[in-house]
Amino acid sequence: MPKAHGKADVISGEVSYGGGTQQEENLGCYSNMWWINGVDARGVRTFPDLPHEMFSAVGQGGTHVMAHLTSPGLTVAWTRSKLPAATKMTGAGKDRVNYALSLLLRAVG
Repeated sequence: MPKAHGKADVISGEVSYGGGTQQEENLGCYSNMWWINGVDARGVRTFPDLPHEMFSAVGQGGTHVMAHLTSPGLTVAWTRSKLPAATKMTGAGKDRVNYALSLLLRAVG
């Protein structure tokens, strides 16, 4: 998902990825509150231990998660987890989600 270019009108209180209002990296896989297991600009997969076709909604860096792992047909959700809150899904946030979901995936075989 490439960044938008230039400047466009934005609904009051909303942001766009690029276009002068938000220039942070989205890891190549975030849009409208949903994460897919995509690859970033360096070719690194967001959740390397999970199926490529999985998708998730993640809040506060993994404290609140709803994920669907399509390969085993598993949907899982948690809220107010004991995972330390992270403000962004970069670095430790995505690594914690990857680890927690990979443990669940192994448990269901």
